[in-house]
Amino acid sequence: VVSKQIYIKKYAIYNNEICDVNLSDWRNSELLHKTSWDNIFLNTYNVKWGAHKWISVPVDDKWKDTILVSTNSYRPTYNIDYAELFKNYGKNIKFLMLDANEYSLFKCNFNIDHIDAYSPLSIYDLCIAINSCKLFIGNFSAPLAFAYAMHKRSIVGMTRGPDEIRQLGLDKVIPNVIHIFDKTGTTEKIKELCGPT
Repeated sequence: VVSKQIYIKKYAIYNNEICDVNLSDWRNSELLHKTSWDNIFLNTYNVKWGAHKWISVPVDDKWKDTILVSTNSYRPTYNIDYAELFKNYGKNIKFLMLDANEYSLFKCNFNIDHIDAYSPLSIYDLCIAINSCKLFIGNFSAPLAFAYAMHKRSIVGMTRGPDEIRQLGLDKVIPNVIHIFDKTGTTEKIKELCGPT
């Protein structure tokens, strides 16, 4: 994914070369658990983060009617009624399966007998699916970070605590990011975006 971006000259494993910018410096920010990602990156790198798409991949039309869901049990969301989502859009939903145990837990936790799963063969395939789907729904995870990077229309599964603090306000920074803090509002927004059930 990185090496295919037009602004990347070379992508390689670090081998003690001198570098001008350490892209891991944000991990030591004094703001890490106090504010949102855009403020953390502005403070660390003096760059307005999120305003421009920074990952571009092709679109594959096979995903155009799909609602792609990515969530995990260790960051439970409080604003998405997955059972209602499945009841309304089941045939158009695919669960992004990066871990078979999480797929099983998702079905069990939301009393869903069967939901189609998609297990990408590579990060590149994952990004194409996210970039191509009708709507991405994800909690705080790598797939959501990719959705942010591609400015994909996304409903964010909110989680309480430091993770939520880092997300707050990103819907005002990154185009197509949707933050709704209650299940009813989220369900209504999905209906608005995806049509009637």
